[in-house]
Amino acid sequence: MKPADLQKQPKKKVELIFSAILYEIIGSILASISLKIMSDYDAVDTFFLSIMLSFIALFWNMIFNHLFDRYLIKKRGNIIKSTRDRILHGIGFEAIFSIIALVFIMVYKQISIVDAFFMEVFFLIFFLVYTIVYTYIYDVVRGLFLARTQRKRITIIDVKKIE
Repeated sequence: MKPADLQKQPKKKVELIFSAILYEIIGSILASISLKIMSDYDAVDTFFLSIMLSFIALFWNMIFNHLFDRYLIKKRGNIIKSTRDRILHGIGFEAIFSIIALVFIMVYKQISIVDAFFMEVFFLIFFLVYTIVYTYIYDVVRGLFLARTQRKRITIIDVKKIE
């Protein structure tokens, strides 16, 4: 079996949860360190802020997806998304989340709306780049892991045939 064929295997719920948690932990650590290097903010404080924004994004995602699906069902009776729907979904989610995050950062850090805006822009840009890099590395490592697991299975099967 080719490595590309192994990547066609769907991820199980446990792996999806593992990947999401790993994504958030690594992202929050890297964002905190980056923000600390670029500003005078405390690294522990920015780590906590990043974790809180992750939780807010998670809950907002569930709420927004539910509302968007209800809208599609009401509009056309199903949740099948066109390209236009996907673009509206992405823009709607990010626009509203950015406002929520901006207010949260402003209140939590007790900073001006301008400072909060720049911090929010930092998080948006950071997580955009981080998401691309993380998913690429995760997919490569997953492919190597699946290939290794497949080789072990073949070896075990071959040994059983010999016996």
